[in-house]
Amino acid sequence: MEATLERIRSLEQIYVEGYEDSFLDNALQKIISHQLAKDQADLRVLQQDLTELERQYGISSEEFYERFQAGQMSDEADFMEWNALYKMSAKLRTRLGILQGQRASQVLSICQVLDIIADAIFGEEGWLILF
Repeated sequence: MEATLERIRSLEQIYVEGYEDSFLDNALQKIISHQLAKDQADLRVLQQDLTELERQYGISSEEFYERFQAGQMSDEADFMEWNALYKMSAKLRTRLGILQGQRASQVLSICQVLDIIADAIFGEEGWLILF
């Protein structure tokens, strides 16, 4: 991951120095668009799962999460899964906010932003993804 972050920092430095390249601009836009579409689809699936749990237990996911974190819910399998799904949903919403142009300082630290961009650009294996 560190090598990927270094590549991203290099790209940032190129742009800071005033270098512009339409290929890089287009590639970055395609990467962001692809990641947005993927994250939106993933969020829809997660939301369906969360809605089912909310209906089954009669409370919102936000209320469940607060109560679970406070130790007011048992550690049964459904609740462990609900907790994981809620955290995944929150992470996806944050990433979507960043990709949609919210200021990173409003959402995550710069390191977390770089991690998200690195995953989108280079994938989990560190290979450059071109669309």
